[in-house]
Parts: sequence; C-alpha cells; structure tokens
Amino acid sequence: MRVTLIALLFLLSGAKAQSAPIAGAAIQGWFYDSDSHAMNVHIVNTGDKAITAYELKVVTVDSGGNSSTGGHGRDFLNSVAFLERFKGTPDEETMRKQVGPESIPAGGSYDEKIGLPPGFRDFSVTLEAVAFADRTITGNQKAIDLLIQIRKANAASIAKAAELINKSATAEQAETAIKNWNDTYQATPHPKLEVQPGDLEGIVEDLKRLPNKAAINEYLAAKEREQRMWEANSNLEVTQ
Repeated sequence: MRVTLIALLFLLSGAKAQSAPIAGAAIQGWFYDSDSHAMNVHIVNTGDKAITAYELKVVTVDSGGNSSTGGHGRDFLNSVAFLERFKGTPDEETMRKQVGPESIPAGGSYDEKIGLPPGFRDFSVTLEAVAFADRTITGNQKAIDLLIQIRKANAASIAKAAELINKSATAEQAETAIKNWNDTYQATPHPKLEVQPGDLEGIVEDLKRLPNKAAINEYLAAKEREQRMWEANSNLEVTQ
C-alpha cells in the first residue's frame, strides 16, 4: 500500500499532467504538497487579456474508492474590492502589496491550492469557466451562471447593508438591523444565491470598529465604489 501511494503521488506531481485547455487559459500540471495536504494546480493565461476569475471542477477518489465531484472557484476581483477601502489613502500602496494578485496577466500563471483528504487515491481538475478583464467570459453555461451569480450577490449584499445603515440613526442600530435581516435571509429557502451572508456579517464587524459618523460615511463611500465594481463586472459577454 505504501509503494502504491508513493507511485500515485509521483504520478500526480508530474509536470506533464494537463487538462483540456479553455480559450485563453489552461491547466498545465499539478503537484501534491504533503506538508499542506493540498494539490497545487498550475493555471496559465494563454491569451492576450488578463484573467479576473475562474471556476474549476475537481474530482477526487478517497481512500475507500469513493469518487466525489465539486467546484472550486477564485475571483481575483476580491483583491480589487478589498483595496477600494484604501483608495486614495496613504495606506493604499502598503495594502496593495499585502493582498493577493488582482488578476492573472497575459502570459502569467497562478498556482491554485486545493485541500485534499488524507489518503486520497486519485485527483483530476478541469477549467469550467474563465472571466477576463474586458468583461467577457467563456466556458460551460452552468459555471458561467455561477460566477455571475456570485458577483451579483456581492453587489446586492453591499446595497442591502447600505440601505439598512442609511435607515438607522446609530451604528449600533445598523448592526442590529443588518444582523436581523441576514438571520431572516438565511432561515428562508432561496432557489439561488441572492446575497452573501458572510459579507453582511463582515460589514457588521466593520461597523463595530468605526469610531464616528464621518468614518461610517467614508466606509459607505468605499463600499459603494466596491458595489459598482461588482455590478459592472457581473455584466459579462459570453464568448466561445
């Protein structure tokens, strides 16, 4: 069994392991890091425009031989959204160095780390959808719809929080209003993702750290810039 596992890990670490490319991007190999129990998937931008997001399909076989299929996505615009809060401030450049990449530039690459269960037997991954900086997207329709849905939910979360903050007389009232609305949303079935509950929880935590009304107004202005960014980048043209 030990020999089999070593042979398997050697196979999975091979630089020649590849998935079928998608227009403008490709997976060019993956290797297993036994220290972090993660597969490092090497994604390459093979086109001439920056990649802003992608969706992956991951298939794993566990130690018992059971196969499972799941999705794994990354949207680099989360880094852009984070930096909106520091735009025009003395901290902007410092924070830019601390966040992850804002895209995969043309000709560039990125190593996606995917955690795996101990003793897994097999692993495969394919690109399902890729979004680009010119607001085009390519891939299969289900993955495209998911990425767009997530971006719209990001924008909707900010819009809802801003609405509740503006209706509240104090930060404490706004925190309570957002929490209550979020609790009700999560307790109600929804056919698709409409807001991001985690984002609403994060806004509540942000409000607790803001010292005064001026700071809240500055925060809201940054969040509204972020909202506009998500809205603009959820309107994607599907290409082949």
